[in-house]
Amino acid sequence: MNQRVVYLQRRSHKAGAQTCLARLARNPHLASYRPIVVCGEQGWLTEELARHGVEFLVEPFPSSRSLAGRLWANRLFTGRVVKKLSRLGDRFVVHGNDHQEAIPTLMIAAQLQAPTALFFRSAGMNRQDYKKYECADIDLALTVSDQLAGRLADWDPIETFRIVNDGIYPEEITDTPRAIEHPPRRFLVLGSPLELKGWRDLIDALCHLHSQGVSLAGLSFDFTGNAPGPENDLGLGRLPDLQFCFLGRRNDFPALLTDYDFAVNPSRHETFGMAAVETVAFGLPLLSSETGVLGEVLDSSLLFKPGDTLELVKKIKSVIGSNPPDVAARKSFQRNVLSRFNINNSAIYLAELYRERFA
Repeated sequence: MNQRVVYLQRRSHKAGAQTCLARLARNPHLASYRPIVVCGEQGWLTEELARHGVEFLVEPFPSSRSLAGRLWANRLFTGRVVKKLSRLGDRFVVHGNDHQEAIPTLMIAAQLQAPTALFFRSAGMNRQDYKKYECADIDLALTVSDQLAGRLADWDPIETFRIVNDGIYPEEITDTPRAIEHPPRRFLVLGSPLELKGWRDLIDALCHLHSQGVSLAGLSFDFTGNAPGPENDLGLGRLPDLQFCFLGRRNDFPALLTDYDFAVNPSRHETFGMAAVETVAFGLPLLSSETGVLGEVLDSSLLFKPGDTLELVKKIKSVIGSNPPDVAARKSFQRNVLSRFNINNSAIYLAELYRERFA
């Protein structure tokens, strides 16, 4: 029987890692590997896999680095997964979808006598994480952009880290972006309450504009995530005249973009920046920090240095004082996305790597 690839993905809500895994698992260029996805929970990912006829198993993941995980939970989890997989094939490649899945990837592969692969995705990953999750023991090490590849090479100069970009399907490009012929009023802010996502930087920039006497009346900012807790307070009380809304986790992105005039991606660090790339693909104007792959997609007038509040002030002032980029400009950004980050090309390369290393 031919090899089957088993992807491990603990969380199932809609986010960049899960979205790109769903695209890869259903890609025709990987169909010969008959992908199986092991998820830790039911959610958006399992629904998406079912919709496209991709096999999946649901098995709650232990916290692999916890005391319970190290003593017994990892072994029990591995046994349950291996028993289920043994009914589905006899030759596998076990592929974790981020460094947190490295330990279960190694344990399941050892039981199945299978080779291993691992995506490195997390912007917040550090050298200690690389060591404690035993990432150096993986057979095929991959990352989704060159942003993280350089750091990984510093941590492990012996390993070769291949870049398999995240990406989108050509049909996900909006053919005719909506014309917006007025200065933007409704903004969608990408990210989450985590400090590295830069929400506080955006609020600080708006406060600077307010103190300079720039009118912000009538502007609204909706955030694609839950409201931050006290430990990540954004200081919204400094801007009582602005409208802010936290949308929580949404499974309807990028369709959500239809309701907005402009999006802002204030993140301080991204490995790739999938939500921002999907925003460009949809055709909505985007102001973004130059993180992940956004510098390869957008014009410099729509980019700012991550964490540079004063530069962000200037960019926002320009955005709210003029009409957004026209349709022709946004279509050029879409072409940049498709030429560089077509998921079909990524799947072709990944299949080649599997054959090269594991056939």
